[in-house]
Amino acid sequence: MADPEVDHKFIYNSQEKVDIIQSPFFDPGFGSEGTVEEYMERILYSLTDVIEEQQTTGSWKIAGRPPVSPTPTNSLLIKIASILCLAVASLGLLTFVLR
Repeated sequence: MADPEVDHKFIYNSQEKVDIIQSPFFDPGFGSEGTVEEYMERILYSLTDVIEEQQTTGSWKIAGRPPVSPTPTNSLLIKIASILCLAVASLGLLTFVLR
């Protein structure tokens, strides 16, 4: 599975893919003379291979419809307020007409 010449300090997960978080190869422990540039040069090629290996090969398709959103809990309150508003407006119009 692991070739020490190629996979030096790689740790594999249960799916036999490189575990980037656990592998000491990707540890940035720079030490006293290490720089970010040296670290990136050391891991960049391997990291791109690992990321490409772990990407899904198939395409995703969403089958179905989204669930229907539930009616708001205050819909009864809105109906009552609407009826009350309509009644007040009707009474106001009726008093205006009967004058």
